[in-house]
Amino acid sequence: MKIRGKERRVWLIILALGLLWLPLAAQSSKEGAKDGAKESSKGGTVDYGQVRPSIQKFEAAILAAINATFNNPLGVKAAPKGAYLQGYGYTFSFLVNIRWGISHTPFGDYLNTPDQTPEQRSQRIDALKDALVSVLFYLGSGMAQLEKDKYVTITAFFEETNPDVGTVNKTVILSILKSDLDELGNKQDRLNEFKKKVKIVEY
Repeated sequence: MKIRGKERRVWLIILALGLLWLPLAAQSSKEGAKDGAKESSKGGTVDYGQVRPSIQKFEAAILAAINATFNNPLGVKAAPKGAYLQGYGYTFSFLVNIRWGISHTPFGDYLNTPDQTPEQRSQRIDALKDALVSVLFYLGSGMAQLEKDKYVTITAFFEETNPDVGTVNKTVILSILKSDLDELGNKQDRLNEFKKKVKIVEY
């Protein structure tokens, strides 16, 4: 039940960010059309001044999703950072220590709390994956200068510092094509279809 409440909070945060994003998304799509002609005529130059606000908005949305899923900001070891890679699209990454994110406090680590079971840690990762899909759904289509055959990718690195077994690592990569974002993104009646289009790789 606790995780369900967190998922609802994540969705509300992402929805609020999505509403704030709409004016920028509309502006980006208009300017993107103009810049598309400029790119082809200049051999693919990119206006990084226009790309930067898109990156910053997306970074803020990812961080909000992390903080709503985990109850301790000390778990964020590397905050979300993004980049525009010409020829590929947008890529974002971050690093979370699961154990610290769940139970680390200024008064010490509490290793025997209910959230320390492997199942509940796995639930936290699953909840964050859902939240990141929501970030893509609400904000992905507004990314400036992103062409239809390019991607928005989020790479989530998880580590768990365990005194018994050392550091355990897990990587989750979510990616979606711009063409799928344009077709399905931010359309509530097509959310389930959108989720199926998001490619998720875990190892």
